[in-house]
Amino acid sequence: MAIVALSLGLTPAGASDTGSRTRPELSFDIPAQDLDRALDAFGTVTGVQILYETALVANRRSGAAAGVLDRDAALRRLIAEDERQRIGR
Repeated sequence: MAIVALSLGLTPAGASDTGSRTRPELSFDIPAQDLDRALDAFGTVTGVQILYETALVANRRSGAAAGVLDRDAALRRLIAEDERQRIGR
């Protein structure tokens, strides 16, 4: 899915790279839900704006992202449920 490719290397607008590759962990409590709503919730928690074509997320469900995670791990969990649906789980 195109969203997965975009998840790598996300940084909030205006953030600077201090040379550290360690990604901060954040507390997530995003239940499985419509994918567009899950991505909006992800953006609220992380401060990262995710742009996507509405048709790409229509009628798709997210997985849940709960606990202390870095943003890439959380995003992968949100998208994982949709990926399992696509392969006919």
